[in-house]
Amino acid sequence: DPAEQVVDRMEQDEVMAAVRRLPERERTIIEMHFGLTGEPHTLAEIGSELGIARERVRQIEIQALGRLNRAASA
Repeated sequence: DPAEQVVDRMEQDEVMAAVRRLPERERTIIEMHFGLTGEPHTLAEIGSELGIARERVRQIEIQALGRLNRAASA
């Protein structure tokens, strides 16, 4: 799982710093889905709040996790 790989490679502070460097929409989705700034939300809940389809939220999340994974590898 990409999220587990990122957490395994980075300390929590480094993860949060990397998340803060994401583009706003990606950052919002990651924070909401994984509960980084409150309760975790489902992809459907995030999509409803952002006005986009659940599938689009999933696609954006995959993109964001890829960025985080690359940052962890650097």
